[in-house]
Amino acid sequence: MRFVILSLIGAMTLLSPRCLSLYRFYLNNDMIESMIYQKLRLKNSYQFAGAIAAVFAAAGIVSGAVGWIFYSNHINLNILTGLAVMLLGLTFVLNRIPWLAAFVGSALLLAAQGGGIFWGTLSMLAYYFFPAILIGAGRSLYSHIEPIIEYVENNHSVFRVVFGGFLIFSGLMAAAGAMNL
Repeated sequence: MRFVILSLIGAMTLLSPRCLSLYRFYLNNDMIESMIYQKLRLKNSYQFAGAIAAVFAAAGIVSGAVGWIFYSNHINLNILTGLAVMLLGLTFVLNRIPWLAAFVGSALLLAAQGGGIFWGTLSMLAYYFFPAILIGAGRSLYSHIEPIIEYVENNHSVFRVVFGGFLIFSGLMAAAGAMNL
């Protein structure tokens, strides 16, 4: 359950205005180049996605280690991480924290809930699943993604409420222990 929730949180992170504008810039600059470099661009996309995956794996290692420390000291991780995710969701809905801070913070908290380095790393890689697909396959999907980007940019406040509600729900699930492996 945790991996599904984290994958959805990763997909929601992509819909932040900053990520969308960076994604559009990344794809448009690559599309300007000639077709001769198409294979090289694809290889560079996978290397870029791999480098970001390594960063998220490292974040998972750290958050899993912190979770293990809390877990070994008999601190109830479910309640602690659940309340923190709910707080991030609520402050996100109230427009008090940036989009990326809410979702990356929630992902790190849920990764820590695994109580170990291995599960923390897997959790952060699950979080990065959808962004990696879009970075890798973005060039071929760009014409289909462009209307979605426009829609999200025009309805930003609706997405903020819906996604913040999802974070609050995820926090409740975490606090209740429903995301344990």
